[in-house]
Amino acid sequence: MQGNAGKIDDATKALQKAAELNPPGAGQSYYNLGAVLTNRGRTKEASDAFKKAIEYNPQMAQAYYQLGISYFGQPIRFPTRFPLWKSSSNS
Repeated sequence: MQGNAGKIDDATKALQKAAELNPPGAGQSYYNLGAVLTNRGRTKEASDAFKKAIEYNPQMAQAYYQLGISYFGQPIRFPTRFPLWKSSSNS
């Protein structure tokens, strides 16, 4: 399993480097990075990559879609305190 983790890390570094070296193609590089991270179950990191893909290429519809899908893999965080509903006792 360690071999796969090393390959994923190498792919992550290569895709980040590709984005740096080719800013016009950075959206696709970050999208590909998000796909790799999604396939490894690293949904928080994947959503960050999809956000960067959208930042570099706002026309990339598939990045918006994958960003939405990536949210399903993340834990839902509820507020620690819910607002209290005030009832009117004068009615």
